Amino acid sequence: VGIIPADRAFYEAGQAWREAGKLGMAFVMLNRFLDLCDAMDEPDSSAAVIENADFSETDVPFDFHIPQRPYLNAEEREDVRNFVLELSMDQAVDQSLSKRTCDHCGTSTYEANLTCHNCSQKSDPCSVSGYPVMAHERVVNKSNGFDVVAMRDSWNQWIN
Repeated sequence: VGIIPADRAFYEAGQAWREAGKLGMAFVMLNRFLDLCDAMDEPDSSAAVIENADFSETDVPFDFHIPQRPYLNAEEREDVRNFVLELSMDQAVDQSLSKRTCDHCGTSTYEANLTCHNCSQKSDPCSVSGYPVMAHERVVNKSNGFDVVAMRDSWNQWIN
């Protein structure tokens, strides 16, 4: 979010989670995308005030510029709206961000947080996935004089 318009960032994140089969994450990201679309459609209404509860205690930015033009056309946005509505009716879908346990304090935190919201412990980002690298899955590759830090599974998938 910044160089890439916010609606596009949340749309693409939601689609990536959808393709990965993590429908709860897809729901949250695509729901935020729809909130942004509503804010663009009605900038002077209450729709322009974006609820941030889903992203509290995360590294996900919530103070950003609402784009003036939507990334998707009306028909594509309606398809996303229908998919999100379908997920909201599916009781098997956990409509929240996935969590992990902080290695330092044991608090449950958003799985992609690089900084624990409870103890402020920082983790290095995986050079492949961007996810925090936990001590038990850390691999360091010396490349061109630089330490490339990654999660072992992500690194092995990348190089193979």
